[in-house]
Amino acid sequence: MLNAHPREGSASIVILLTDGDPTSGVTNLELIQSNVRRDIADKFPLYCLGFGYDVNFEFLEKMSLQNNGVARRIYEDSDADLQLKGFYEEVATPLLTDVTMIYNGGTNLTQTNFSQYYNGSEIVVAGQITDNDIETFTPQVVAISRDRRVTFSETNATVEYTGTDFDSHIQRVWAYLTVKQLLEKELLFSGPEKENVKKEALELSLKYSFVTPLTSMVVTKPLGENTDVLHKPKEGERTQALSSPVGHRPLPKNTVGMALQGYGVSFTPQMSFPVPGGWPMPMDIAHLMPAQHMPARHRSQGVSGGFSGHTAQLMPAQHIPDRRLFAAAEFLKGSPTNSDQVVSKVASPVPLSHRFLLKTENLSLPLCFDVTGDVRLKLLHHPNRELSVNGELDTVMNGGFRRIVIHFKTDLYVEVDTNVITVREGQTLTRHTGQDLITAGSLTVIRRDKEIDVGAGDTRMVIYIHEKDGVEFLWPVLRQQPLDNNVTGIIALKPAVYEEVQQTPSTKLKIKDQEIDVTRANAVDYSIVSPPTLDCWLMSAESVLQRRLDDFIVTQL
Repeated sequence: MLNAHPREGSASIVILLTDGDPTSGVTNLELIQSNVRRDIADKFPLYCLGFGYDVNFEFLEKMSLQNNGVARRIYEDSDADLQLKGFYEEVATPLLTDVTMIYNGGTNLTQTNFSQYYNGSEIVVAGQITDNDIETFTPQVVAISRDRRVTFSETNATVEYTGTDFDSHIQRVWAYLTVKQLLEKELLFSGPEKENVKKEALELSLKYSFVTPLTSMVVTKPLGENTDVLHKPKEGERTQALSSPVGHRPLPKNTVGMALQGYGVSFTPQMSFPVPGGWPMPMDIAHLMPAQHMPARHRSQGVSGGFSGHTAQLMPAQHIPDRRLFAAAEFLKGSPTNSDQVVSKVASPVPLSHRFLLKTENLSLPLCFDVTGDVRLKLLHHPNRELSVNGELDTVMNGGFRRIVIHFKTDLYVEVDTNVITVREGQTLTRHTGQDLITAGSLTVIRRDKEIDVGAGDTRMVIYIHEKDGVEFLWPVLRQQPLDNNVTGIIALKPAVYEEVQQTPSTKLKIKDQEIDVTRANAVDYSIVSPPTLDCWLMSAESVLQRRLDDFIVTQL
């Protein structure tokens, strides 16, 4: 309906209310997610509101994140009408759409692209400045307001410096946002990429003492005291009694959350919507501050959050010792409550992956790496030309891209798929299916039979249309490299330079003083019209890119 009857100058959103799993029509969860993502096509966000404890919240959360929204729980026995009213007030007044935060000279940034900015909300971005001697740091915000693109910038905004405690607080804000966004990615990824993201989130959680689904806080209680447990049911399980004697019962194998021990302590979960990323309890940035700088309402004599008089230790959730508990909030993530229950093994599907080649300037073998999961990649970013190109991978194993989107200057948007080229210049939208010349400002697009030529200033890119197993896909190639050294992106990588330092018992390559174990493999070279299969040295994406793969992943096209 929103696609058929668009309202110019308006910002559309979709809100789904549900109380359980689908029971009629299309019931396959992955197919539902795929259909929803195809129909929404990044045009508006999806918010999923799940009622009750037996709703499949992980399914709703994943579907929301895939479509630039969030999922919320609605607690049926806790003034559901007020919760719905509060949610509506949050999203009732969108002020900006397609918000992009630009920080030239910044690195390790948290999320910088947001689909909507609502009245009364805030956007927080944290990162690191690459040059401490920089004299001018100009953040920029580019967004769409009603029917026009707007740009906000402020040069050298000053913040009062208060010493090392202030530095520590800013670092914890950065770590908090990074962990939250890693947990969102962990929900969307699969295979090795999922494990890598989970590992990174766990390391940051332990380093900064955050209680997350991957860690638990254990507070040791004096010996000889009685033990009770406060239990929260898992997904799909009917609500049970909130407290019961447990004696020496161990925590379930995959228990995550907080385990608290001590005499006379009561635990009352704060009523709050879970934030995106599956956090099991409310966390706000005030709790990231050192205790001496917290407002009085955030302070406690012992454990942050109001529990006092006992020492706390943070550890990975799976390492919680089997000991008597006084009070525990068990946040279960799809695991049996009985740790001795036998679960039959089901063969897991092979994770979807795409293989990329990085060629060399000489005749040595190219490097190759895999990108696993349904992700969107930063293909090219040319800040001085205000040019960025992002691509969405398809669902074909070792295939290519389903869509490629080009942003040029402040008001030009070009979307390319295998059939149509869509151009939005300001508020003018046109679709092209033929082999005609498309000119928009200083950007030119020429479509031929199996390739699309894109030119913008000193940059030229060719997008090939290949086919595998009857499915067409796109593959971009940078034909004219910009002279600017600030250009980044997957297709803007410099040719690989390495030295083979060991051949037996396993092959090692040396890249920038780092020795890396590699495996001889092969990959299809999609950078030419008739793609051949080449031998290559297979290694991790981080080893080839010489930085985190996350730096090349974008949340929105």
